[in-house]
Amino acid sequence: MSAKTRTAKNKNLSEAMKGNKNAVGNNGGCPRIFETPEDLEKKCDSYFDWADSNPWYKNEALKGGDRAGEIISIPMQRPYTLKGLCLFLEITTNCWRDYEERAEFINITTRVRERIDNQQFEGGMVGVFNANLSARRLGMIDKTEQKVVLEQPLFKLKDVPNNNID
Repeated sequence: MSAKTRTAKNKNLSEAMKGNKNAVGNNGGCPRIFETPEDLEKKCDSYFDWADSNPWYKNEALKGGDRAGEIISIPMQRPYTLKGLCLFLEITTNCWRDYEERAEFINITTRVRERIDNQQFEGGMVGVFNANLSARRLGMIDKTEQKVVLEQPLFKLKDVPNNNID
């Protein structure tokens, strides 16, 4: 692309940004949807309430009795997730990270992440959630390191008796 073309595109972009309420005063990041930390906290609390009152359902067959083989729906706790929260808030995870970097929002965004992590951790501990997935998601998986050391042989194969290798 030539310098002349780039200049024309930048000029068109600047013209397009005039009157764009999302671009005015926005020095990068997402436009502010939540003006105060309290606004964000209320909406986050609404997400947690919604997740608690809207469980996932697992279909399972009854294993005994007169109704053996019948499929029933069992309510399962819905795990809190950052992606689920962002979908509920109608923002992207990148926009959430922008809020995390704003000094006035640090307290609420930190508490929300800790609440999500805590629910996943405790759910994994008591067996409500898959413990391996919860541990992996929280970076708590044990890692084992295997080290292979190659050593020089103590003797040459042709020096071994009854060896037909020349």
